[in-house]
Amino acid sequence: MLGRVCKLLGFTRSHFDDGLKHWDAGATVPTNGTAGYAIGCIFIDTTGGSKVTMYCNESTTKNSCDFNAVVD
Repeated sequence: MLGRVCKLLGFTRSHFDDGLKHWDAGATVPTNGTAGYAIGCIFIDTTGGSKVTMYCNESTTKNSCDFNAVVD
């Protein structure tokens, strides 16, 4: 299903813009402090089984990410 959503939105599995990731997905959420993620980057954790978890980079700098779970 993730592949279909990506295709509809025009994304690849890892979407890059200006050298920074603005959207990504994978089995492991990036470790806080990892560089290369845009502020506001969305990360989809694909290991959640039927419940896939979404994270947002709430950092204030592209040099150090701070991903936190997005809750309802």
